[in-house]
Amino acid sequence: MEIRAYLNFIQRRWKIILPLFLMTLAVTTYLTLNIQPVYEASATYIVRISSASDEKNSISALNTLISSDDIPATYAKVANSRLIKRQAADQLGLSSSQRSDLTSNSQLVAGTNIIEVTAKGSDPVLVMDYANEIGEQMLQFAATLYGTYELISLDDATQPRRPVSPDIFTNLLLGALLGLSLGIGMALITEYWQASMKPATQTSSSVFPQPALIGNDPFETEVEKALSLCAISGKPVSIAMLELDLPENNLRNNTQKEAGLSNIANMILSGLQSHDRVTIYDHSIFAFFFPDTSENLAKSKINESISRLEKLSSTEDSLGHFEIRGTTGIASFPAKDEPESMTAQEIVELAKNRMKPNSPKETGRRRSKQVSLSTTT
Repeated sequence: MEIRAYLNFIQRRWKIILPLFLMTLAVTTYLTLNIQPVYEASATYIVRISSASDEKNSISALNTLISSDDIPATYAKVANSRLIKRQAADQLGLSSSQRSDLTSNSQLVAGTNIIEVTAKGSDPVLVMDYANEIGEQMLQFAATLYGTYELISLDDATQPRRPVSPDIFTNLLLGALLGLSLGIGMALITEYWQASMKPATQTSSSVFPQPALIGNDPFETEVEKALSLCAISGKPVSIAMLELDLPENNLRNNTQKEAGLSNIANMILSGLQSHDRVTIYDHSIFAFFFPDTSENLAKSKINESISRLEKLSSTEDSLGHFEIRGTTGIASFPAKDEPESMTAQEIVELAKNRMKPNSPKETGRRRSKQVSLSTTT
């Protein structure tokens, strides 16, 4: 249900989400394609016992090489020195701009006596030559360090075919995720802003006068706001209708009728939760708005309201007898086999079309009972 609500929200706000998504993706593509590519090439070398070393020195040197990586690490630091890098650049005849474009790093491969020399730059051929030349300068310098060890080349650097940076696929994926996040975020802000801008004035008793659910009515406004938030949160919204039989010959005037109906609404509201709403709809039909309420729970609340009305007693200034037919209709959103989006008028009309008498088992009482209600407040 939550996935359906999110998809419904995206469908309603696609005019905000899609442009931001495409714009962010386009900017990401432009920046990625205009970033200068970086190529990388590596050469490897290995430290071993010198073939010119005698047997006694060879055994001692081998123990040192096995127990410690000090010797290979020293060679790696030599390759990282400014001296070796300058000599390599001089040997290649590099200009100052070419030198600033190139970087190199030499490190000992963990658990081995192998040294890896890596060079990076924007020119793949120059990167290859620079890595190999640093290795060559390191070999020449290493020959003067130890008599019992020697450094030999394993693999020369080769010309790289593809740049290591930028990663076009990763950048576009991140751009798409960023664009989608920006679009949904802006759509959420718009959703809440539009909901908060709708007029939400109401009486202190939260009973809205007739006419209800027409035009810019407060009851309709609250229902519309709840439906908008429902599309995001997935929390259900229920509308219920309850009809009273109001004999025309018992009515004195419209003012008394409206006052009496308001008293009934206030009596019903006193037993509901603070966020529930009641309004008078279509003469003698009461419309209930239950936010964050499922259809079954709304049905239970309606039955409780019927029970409270049955306990009302007459007063001296009586409007007359209202017959509680127990005729109710309930509609909830979201619900199975219902549209993915509904307006306040649509969900109210759905509840009205579902109006039918409750069975005695549902109300726990007989279907109708006459009660009278004072027009005084």
